[in-house]
Amino acid sequence: MTTKTVTLHLPAIHCDGCLGAVRRTLEGAGAAFESGDVQSKRVTVRFDPDRLSREDVVGALERSGFPPEAEE
Repeated sequence: MTTKTVTLHLPAIHCDGCLGAVRRTLEGAGAAFESGDVQSKRVTVRFDPDRLSREDVVGALERSGFPPEAEE
């Protein structure tokens, strides 16, 4: 299985509880939560691109209240 890893900036993350909610959202969508950092508001996500697209991952996060912000 080939996997893809992306790091996303999630400005709505404020605490470890937020990271837990993000982890549950990602796992429910079929992705894996690799790591997260409250201070930088970033999470690293791993997923199988044959089953999910980056847009699927982003959509799941948006629906859960943690929309990713574009990196500049």
